[in-house]
Amino acid sequence: MKDWRLKYEYGVTRAEVQAFIDGNLCVRQFLAKYSEATRYNFSRYLCMFFKWLKIRKSLELTPDEFLQAICEKRQKVSVQERCWGRNLVLDFTRDNPDLKGKSHSLLYGAMFKSVNLFCKALILPYVAPGDREV
Repeated sequence: MKDWRLKYEYGVTRAEVQAFIDGNLCVRQFLAKYSEATRYNFSRYLCMFFKWLKIRKSLELTPDEFLQAICEKRQKVSVQERCWGRNLVLDFTRDNPDLKGKSHSLLYGAMFKSVNLFCKALILPYVAPGDREV
């Protein structure tokens, strides 16, 4: 049975996922704490997300560059700028016309969660000098 994810131009093969993991230290660090099955699912959706960014949004960013851009945009005054990363993830999942009709558990429980947890795990919250994190 063919994997349904491969029908999209941003679908990824196992070889592409492995190359994505091998080529990105931050992805390997993020995946290290999960079981093998979870690692594969998270890495597949992360790889799809970055391929989707390149194809559909013309954003050719590595995972490190994406995290750096999020950190820089969070310092901006504009709400739109501060929410840039989250909005891209929502475009990839909830608002993606290719995925219309897919289950909530797939879109949020797997796809959104994969990218969201990756970002949360590797971006430290901003704490001003002298302040305590709440």
